[in-house]
Amino acid sequence: MQRNKIRLILLLFISLSPIVVEAQNDLSKPEAIFLVKQFQNDSTATLSISLSGGYSINTNNVSSKQLSNFMYANAVSEGDKQNVLSALSSSNLIGYGGDQGITARYKQSQKRYFIAGLYNKNMISVDFKKNLVELALNGNKMFAGAEVVLGPFNYTNLMYQQVYLGVEQKIGRGFLGIGFSGLNGMKLNQLNLKRANLYTEMDGAYIDFDTDVDFSYSNKQSNFNGYGFSTSWSYKYLGEKNNLVVNVNDFGFIKWQNLSTYNTNQKYHFEGIGITDIFNFSESAFSNVNLSNVQSVLGIDPKQKDNIVATPTTLSIDYLHSIGKLGLGAGAKHILFINYIPKVYVRTSYALNNFWWGALTVSHGGFGGFDYEVALGGKIIDQTFFSINMHYAEWLIVPNQTAGQGIDVVVSRFF
Repeated sequence: MQRNKIRLILLLFISLSPIVVEAQNDLSKPEAIFLVKQFQNDSTATLSISLSGGYSINTNNVSSKQLSNFMYANAVSEGDKQNVLSALSSSNLIGYGGDQGITARYKQSQKRYFIAGLYNKNMISVDFKKNLVELALNGNKMFAGAEVVLGPFNYTNLMYQQVYLGVEQKIGRGFLGIGFSGLNGMKLNQLNLKRANLYTEMDGAYIDFDTDVDFSYSNKQSNFNGYGFSTSWSYKYLGEKNNLVVNVNDFGFIKWQNLSTYNTNQKYHFEGIGITDIFNFSESAFSNVNLSNVQSVLGIDPKQKDNIVATPTTLSIDYLHSIGKLGLGAGAKHILFINYIPKVYVRTSYALNNFWWGALTVSHGGFGGFDYEVALGGKIIDQTFFSINMHYAEWLIVPNQTAGQGIDVVVSRFF
């Protein structure tokens, strides 16, 4: 019984780590400038409608092959465990997101555009210590006689829907845009493990667990758990040779209602526990945690609270210079209010003809390290355009040495 109790406590934290990742994302969208310029230069079109969807996953340490094996395999082998552990550093980051949407642009004149959109966004960000994963995979016997530091650990899973209305007005040689969004909060899971120290007595006579943690989650039975507001700004200069786009997207908040919130800051002492396999999984790494059991072990009751949470805000700048059919570009991106490393990139593109283009992007940062993207886009039938961007294209070529994978697809129609 004691063994189950101490195991349940840390299973709460372990189950929210990258081994159970669910599905804004970290897509660079090289097609954006091409599509906007195509629509701007089309004298017969007054409306464009775009359908878009994509996902991406990345980590700054574990390879794509290791991550796929660990996430999707029915059982985790000893070799998989040790490969993952050898790749981790003392602190690690992982991010996974997906979004889908429809965007309509109406050209009132060559100087003014109106934009409307419906979007669904899901983002997960996790910042964790190697010790936590090592404890989950190999058990605590190896830590006997010593105190192991498992924190800090930060986890956020945010899902929301967005209704967007905006306008772009030509001012000088560029377009200044502003937009406003109403937000529906669908799901929020947040865990902030400020302190988590585990001590296992040398002979297994007792275990001490000292923790300071805040954990909150929304109602799993409803997709309407909060409401909010955000605003976006942009500046676009789209010239014959030089193109510059600056964006601030989704600066806002969601007021989440009736969040189940757990808070504890104390030391737990358990006696008479064998330490061979307390945390050693014989079952799948995707073990579910029964929160009611964790609640009884910790001796705390959840409180129902409303909480205002900032939406992940994306800051980006993109530049593209055209030399005949060749384009050379660079840019930077950062996402506020989540665990994210500022990203920089360089890009080259080539116009295959008047309607088709290809692009190669090399970046560093975001949720990972160095990454590569390959994109292709163009006109498929009359007034219909298609683009695909393979994110972290190295996953297809050298998955054992690189991290990350993803894809972004956009279909647009001019009317």
